[in-house]
Amino acid sequence: MPDIRYLTGTAGELLCASYLAFRGMNVYRPMTPSKRDLLIHNPNKNFFYGVQVKTQKALNETDRKETRYRYSFFKRGQGYSTFDVPIFCMVASDLQLMLFDLNEGNKDSYMIKDYEFTKEAQEKSFDALIKKINYYD
Repeated sequence: MPDIRYLTGTAGELLCASYLAFRGMNVYRPMTPSKRDLLIHNPNKNFFYGVQVKTQKALNETDRKETRYRYSFFKRGQGYSTFDVPIFCMVASDLQLMLFDLNEGNKDSYMIKDYEFTKEAQEKSFDALIKKINYYD
């Protein structure tokens, strides 16, 4: 039986891919292990962007007043290159929602409260990301 972390990660990647496809992106999954979980292409532009997807299936329980989802974008002692992976996607699989952020090379983890995941926040984070990566328009 596959490792539950692998299944959780794959489910998050597919949820993200579905959302991106519905938003008009061409979505590709690498056939071999890669720094990128997904590669997207906006048909209206001539650029491809790597996406790193992190998925949490439940809140990270701590002694804090508010519990949070924790996402770490740190691999083998290094953060992800802004060139290879310009897009981060954080999926809360129990809520079936995600948030997007631009990898600017200065942040390697996110702590997000459950009430921050809403459909409106999902849409706003994606729209803000697209504006940032299409700054040359």
